[in-house]
Amino acid sequence: MNDEEHIPTLIRLMYGERAGMVSRDASPRLKRWCAAFEAWLLYRLERSSREARRAWKGLLGLIPKAPWEITEADVEQYAAFLQARAYANSTIKQRLREVERFYEWCDQHRLDGEEATIFNPAADVPKPRVEQYSESHTLSPAEARQLLAAVSSDDSILSRRDYAFFLARLLLGVRLKYLLELKWGQIQQGEEQAWVIWDKGDAQRMRLPEAVWGAIQSYLQSSGRLEGIQPEEYIFAPLADPLHQEASGKAEDWNGRRAIHERTMTKHLKRFGRLVGIPEEKLKLATLRHTASLLRLEAGDDPGQIQEFLHRSSLNGTHKYLAQLVGEQEPTLDQATPQGEAREVAERSGDETQQAAPARKPHRFEPWESMTHGLYAR
Repeated sequence: MNDEEHIPTLIRLMYGERAGMVSRDASPRLKRWCAAFEAWLLYRLERSSREARRAWKGLLGLIPKAPWEITEADVEQYAAFLQARAYANSTIKQRLREVERFYEWCDQHRLDGEEATIFNPAADVPKPRVEQYSESHTLSPAEARQLLAAVSSDDSILSRRDYAFFLARLLLGVRLKYLLELKWGQIQQGEEQAWVIWDKGDAQRMRLPEAVWGAIQSYLQSSGRLEGIQPEEYIFAPLADPLHQEASGKAEDWNGRRAIHERTMTKHLKRFGRLVGIPEEKLKLATLRHTASLLRLEAGDDPGQIQEFLHRSSLNGTHKYLAQLVGEQEPTLDQATPQGEAREVAERSGDETQQAAPARKPHRFEPWESMTHGLYAR
């Protein structure tokens, strides 16, 4: 193991290319704060630790100071920097809170001694006000159809999985975690239809729409998993070999003991969404659930029915949620960009955000391609 692997995260964020040299000559206080930063990242949940790292990377990239040297004016400068680059208010608020949380954690653990109080420079910095659901987006009917058409036009097995997942996300109101972690044993099959149990007990039993059930069966059949799939296996599973780009239709190609990761499905949503010209801010898995709610509303469901559909606890909260969605729905059916036109615009402008659909042919990546650092590289 070389010296590069021993450089603390905090020093990497502070000093970049000079991190190795600084790490070797770090003061005892800097080493103590570095150890605290590593412990704090471990303390945070997986998703939150990534957000925390991004927040501190941005702050220390702009203000290259040791954490105990950062002032309230420095944090205000960081907030202004994010605002000038048009970051969403929710993102700015979250990043400022991550900065604040680290200082809170250090003070709670008396990092500089039992008698020393650690100054929190982010505590009194004004954070943007974020109205609930103010940054929610929905797809227009045309955008939803174009997205599904783009995914279904690719006949690879991975795209069949993605199609089943996106369709389920558009037609079912359950939380994302429930869908990502859906297991075969939760499906109850009848002669002509199927039901799914999202939680223990019949109260959470839901009839699967015929289109969703058909898409799931098609994906499992083409993947070679349908006949031998076990109750405890996840339906939306990743490939057993993360370096293999496509499945060959054999059950052993898949790791049914692991659920697909949210990050993976978001990446695929972005690839196909960009292909048909859907605006970047809409390319989130949450958008599909918001669209499902709006489609139910337009189909004639009242707020009480949508509350039940979404498994929400508050009818009043559902009213506010729907009011925000109705105010956010754009473009309309007539305004949506046709798929061919989106491609022509991308070719004329050279916009790198417009990407081709994934080339899902049997192929092995080189070791350095499409790999994620750390635990996710498995």
